[in-house]
Amino acid sequence: MNWKEILQKEFGNDVFDAKIEKEDGITFLFVTSNYSDMNQVEELAKKISDFLNLNYENKMNFDSLSVQSKGVKLVYEIDELGELINEFIEVNLIKNLNKQEKFIGKLLEVNEDSILVEWNAKGQFRKQVIEKTNIKKVEKHIKF
Repeated sequence: MNWKEILQKEFGNDVFDAKIEKEDGITFLFVTSNYSDMNQVEELAKKISDFLNLNYENKMNFDSLSVQSKGVKLVYEIDELGELINEFIEVNLIKNLNKQEKFIGKLLEVNEDSILVEWNAKGQFRKQVIEKTNIKKVEKHIKF
């Protein structure tokens, strides 16, 4: 059975992928959701389980269902920075700027040629304009 097709037909874009895999002698149906919020993933898992039990109880070719998150995108292209306003980012530079090779801070603005980042410089919060042409790599920064 094509579980991906069946689940996407029923749950639409909530389901990113579905595939059968064996681990330690147990056959799993691994479903990857488009959600990154674990409460939404848990809710979707319940809906999928109910749907499968109601409609495919005698046709299941797996022992266990596992619904997981697709995860969070961490690396961004420069033209995607508008999605990260007010988020913490790490910007790696091509050329040092004020003796810094990278800036970790909150993205405040995205302009045509530059971005504005608020960062912590040894306890002092400063705003730094960074030219887009000087950006090597941008990642979403996750604080632990």
